[in-house]
Amino acid sequence: MSPYIKIKCNKCNAVHPVKTVDFQNETYVVDDDREMGEEICIESSYEWNCVECNSPLSIKIEKFEYPVGVENWTDVTTEGCEVVK
Repeated sequence: MSPYIKIKCNKCNAVHPVKTVDFQNETYVVDDDREMGEEICIESSYEWNCVECNSPLSIKIEKFEYPVGVENWTDVTTEGCEVVK
């Protein structure tokens, strides 16, 4: 994961560079009965308020690995904001 993700507030369009080191991380086993070992999910999330309009913003990134160490797919969910490419 990159050290920063750019996030844009949906209310006021302010862009925030969010440090990924500030995310809360949790790893859990999705399926432990697979042919090549476990499938895991690394869930990273962050919640804050927009510095311009004080709207609540949140992002959750779920990265699935199967087998462990091989990224299978990633899902990004946001509330009140969007990821800027």
